Amino acid sequence: MIVSLRNSLLSIVIFTCIFISVSFAVPLHQLQFQRPLTTPLIKKVPSLLYLENYNILNNVDDHYNAIVTQVLDSTISEIIETASETYLTIHELQIIGRGHCRTSATDFIKILEYELEHRVKDSLLASIRPLINRNYNEKTSIIDLNTILSEELGLLLNAQQVADNVMKQVYQRVDTLASVWRSFTNKKWAETVHHERNESIALKAWLCSWLLDIEFTLKDMFDSQISALI
Repeated sequence: MIVSLRNSLLSIVIFTCIFISVSFAVPLHQLQFQRPLTTPLIKKVPSLLYLENYNILNNVDDHYNAIVTQVLDSTISEIIETASETYLTIHELQIIGRGHCRTSATDFIKILEYELEHRVKDSLLASIRPLINRNYNEKTSIIDLNTILSEELGLLLNAQQVADNVMKQVYQRVDTLASVWRSFTNKKWAETVHHERNESIALKAWLCSWLLDIEFTLKDMFDSQISALI
């Protein structure tokens, strides 16, 4: 009787263990074919709206680039063409110290051309796209954009600074104490300094008048070609 009862209890325990093992076990076919869950890689493709806006900005950039290039090329060409005659006229008018002047029309034109072509022109053209990116949007009218760009480019040009840079290179003026003292003790040196200072002031005024016109010429050209962007 006791043996039969133990056998019955043993059978119940074994059955319970088997049931629990089977309940928590992972099916074999799942172990064989289950793959780790990963997030699929999705390649981001620019939206049509993004591409459309990008193309619009490119067209606007090309439009203003062409106009600025045209205005600068024309203005620089006219400045260089008249520079020699202007220099010689101003030089002859400054009678005192004229024979002691340490520069020439050739030196002046060489420095002037380099400054305008490689500093002014390159700098302004490189600034157009950043200005468009910062100021152009769907709410900006072309008239407003024309005004903004011409004014910003005029500020970046900085006519006074450009003219100062040119004159400093042409005349290499250094107003040191020794130079001032030398002007009191050496008549030739005093006449040279007098002549070059007056000459540089006149040439600076002439150059500034040309450079200051660029902003207004750009505005006129932008407005006259507005139909190209509509």
